[in-house]
Amino acid sequence: MGKVETAIAFCEIPMYLREHANVSFARRCREILASVTDSVTEADLIPILAGHPGLTDLWADYIADQRTSDGWYVVTENLHNQPREWIVARHGHKARLIFDSPAAAYAALVLRIVERSRTT
Repeated sequence: MGKVETAIAFCEIPMYLREHANVSFARRCREILASVTDSVTEADLIPILAGHPGLTDLWADYIADQRTSDGWYVVTENLHNQPREWIVARHGHKARLIFDSPAAAYAALVLRIVERSRTT
C-alpha cells in the first residue's frame, strides 16, 4: 500500500469500524500497517481530512466513545477575538499541540493514535 492509500486508510478507520463491527481498532491498524510500503506524515493526511470534513466528525465521535483516562482528544478555543485554534492534547498530560485547522489537528491526532496502537 502506497503513501496515499495508507493515508486514506488511516483517515477512514472510524468509518471502517462502523461498517465492520467485528473488527477492533488494533486489528485494523495492524492490517493497514502490515501493507504499508511508505511511511505517512501529518502532511499526507491533511488534504484527505480537509477534502472530507465528515471524517473529522467520525474521528471526534470515535474519540468521544473511547473515554480513556490517558487518551488523545481535540478541543477548540476561540479566545479574545483571536482566530479559532484546534488543540490536540492527551488526558493527564500538560503538553498541547495547537493547530489552525481541524484537518491539521485531526491529522496529528490520527497519527498519534495509530502509533500508540503499535505499542498496545
